Amino acid sequence: MVGFFPTFILTIIHCFATLILHSITSFAIFITTLNHCFATLVSTLNHCFVTLVTTLNHCFSTLIATLDNYFATLITTHNHCFANLTLILNNCFSNLTLALNHLFATLKVTLNHRGANVDNGDQLGCREIYDGNDPVLDLWYHLGAQAGLLGLVLKSIVFALMSFAIKPLGRYIGGARRLWGDGNLVLAICLSMIVMITKVAEHEHRAKVELSGPYANMPPFWH
Repeated sequence: MVGFFPTFILTIIHCFATLILHSITSFAIFITTLNHCFATLVSTLNHCFVTLVTTLNHCFSTLIATLDNYFATLITTHNHCFANLTLILNNCFSNLTLALNHLFATLKVTLNHRGANVDNGDQLGCREIYDGNDPVLDLWYHLGAQAGLLGLVLKSIVFALMSFAIKPLGRYIGGARRLWGDGNLVLAICLSMIVMITKVAEHEHRAKVELSGPYANMPPFWH
C-alpha cells in the first residue's frame, strides 16, 4: 500500500509529461505547418503577381507593337492614296489641258466652217436669190445677207430642238427606218421649194431690170 502511491503519482506525472510533450510537439507541428502554408501562399501570390505583371507587360508590348504596325500601315496607305490621288489629278489636268487644246482647235475649225456657211448663205441669199452685187451700197445685197443669216439661225434652232425631240419622235413614228424615210420626204419637199424660190427670184430679177431711176437698187415691195 505504501509502494502504490508513489507508483501512481509517477504514472500520473508521466502521463502529464507525455501529454505536455505531445501538446508541445503538436503545437510545433501546427506552427510549422502554418508557416509552411503562409510561405506557400506568399510564394504562390508572388508567382501569380510576377506572372500577372509579365502577362500585362507582354500584352502592352503586343498592343504597342500592333498599334505601331497599324499606324505605320495607315500612314503608308494614306501616302499611297495621296500619291495615287496626285497622279490621278495630274493625269486629269493633263487630259483636260489636252482636251481643251483639241477643243479650241476643233472650235477654230468649226468657226471657220460656220464662217464658210455664212459666206455660202451670203452668196446664196445675196447674189443668187436677191441678185445683189455691192456689199456697201446695194440694198438687195443686205436683204440677201439678212435672209441667209436668218436661215442659218433657224437651222441651228431646229437642230437644237430636234436633238431633244428625235428619240421620242422616232418612238412615236414607229422606228428609225420610218423616221429616216419621213425625214427624206420632208427634205425632198424642202428641196423642191427651191424651184419655187428660183421662179420668184427670176421674176424679181426681171422686175429689177425693168426698173429705172431712184428705185433701181430697191426691192419691188418698197415702192
